[in-house]
Amino acid sequence: MMKRMFNLMVERMGSEVFVTRTVRQLLFEGYDDPLMSSADMMRNFIDIPGPSMDKFGWFYARNNTAYHDGVFNMDTGSEPSRRGNLYSWNYTSISTAFRGECGAINGSAGELFNADLGRHGLSFYSSDMCRTLTVPFEKETDIYGLKVNRYAATEVLFASPEINPENWCNCHGECPPSGLLDQSHCRHGMQSFVSLPHMLFADPRVVNETEGQHADPGRHKFLIDVEPMTGTPVSVRARFQINLLLKPSQYVSVLADVPTVHMPVIWFETSADTTPALAAKFQTITVTLPVVLGVSSWALAVLGALALAVAAVLYLRQRRLSPGSCDVTGGRR
Repeated sequence: MMKRMFNLMVERMGSEVFVTRTVRQLLFEGYDDPLMSSADMMRNFIDIPGPSMDKFGWFYARNNTAYHDGVFNMDTGSEPSRRGNLYSWNYTSISTAFRGECGAINGSAGELFNADLGRHGLSFYSSDMCRTLTVPFEKETDIYGLKVNRYAATEVLFASPEINPENWCNCHGECPPSGLLDQSHCRHGMQSFVSLPHMLFADPRVVNETEGQHADPGRHKFLIDVEPMTGTPVSVRARFQINLLLKPSQYVSVLADVPTVHMPVIWFETSADTTPALAAKFQTITVTLPVVLGVSSWALAVLGALALAVAAVLYLRQRRLSPGSCDVTGGRR
């Protein structure tokens, strides 16, 4: 009955599967949608999950809000080995969106990491995905002469349990295609899936459901370059794609004849880079300063040894020349 009532509302409002809006409206300004307005009115009668929104936009009303990103509790780094460690998000250490270890809130908040990371994977919690992601070490490289560790996503990140057994908890009754992360339990039941842009590393069958996706690792890979001694990110390319599951419905006439397809909606990139001046400062802190301190400590040790030797010689000489001294056959001391 609810679905039939919803269908009558959709037909009366003239809603369609696809809409055309400006980029500014789709991203930040938002646009009026009669279904959202009706849903907002119905909140007085039924429980509708999610915040009340007067417009739709992927990032509408998100700036300067605490609701979307939530409250992070993380280590300040008084002990460098724990710097950036995340202990809870929104006052809980377990996410209900995923089962088992996939629901554990741990890793880093993403802004800074442990000192001396080495070649271990880089783990950070994403509040947008309701889970911790681990990006493996790829290689050592340099930026403006500064040596950094690069961590980059591979096909393992969103792989099916057959490829990556640790992703067993991504399956909510049914496993999504390899390369896609099911976000239904993180998005109030909306059947959305996260992938790398252009479904990089995804199962070719799901990529070929649509036309126009051409994955290029050079443009679409997720990667972070971290200065290993301080755990500071110096170059970031955080790239993800949002896909919605479109499928036919016998109750909603506008969806009666649509194909079943994971529809790419939007992919975005958050990027940041250090500057030559900042790289030079890091070089001073992580390379030059330790060398100077090391040389200085050795120099001070040598000077201290020389000072002790000189002091010992002077002491012995002073004792030998002091008044009242005599040879071993004398009677005075």
